[in-house]
Amino acid sequence: MAEEKSFKQTPLERNITILLYLKKHEGEWKNKNEIATYSQGHGLHRKRLDEILDAFEQRELVIKQEAENPQARWEFKISERGKDVLQKYISLLHDPDMKFFAGVKRDKFDESD
Repeated sequence: MAEEKSFKQTPLERNITILLYLKKHEGEWKNKNEIATYSQGHGLHRKRLDEILDAFEQRELVIKQEAENPQARWEFKISERGKDVLQKYISLLHDPDMKFFAGVKRDKFDESD
């Protein structure tokens, strides 16, 4: 049976989902539209994406550059720090009690998402 995708995620789940997408495409620059298209199936609204990516950039979790395509404006990829933070949270969420306290309902997070 396929896993149902909920449109209600915790901020932690949402952030992990975005970073997992960028990690899955490590070394590739992804524009906001590509990230939003992937993330919509995981409950992320496009309106919030700008704020989230800006916060990620400020925390040095992603690297931002001007896009070659002028319509895209900006492109992003995960930074080394972003990969480290992502791995720490995924490891933490293997503990059922930590998942419970974080309010995470999703069974697993991995790069195949």
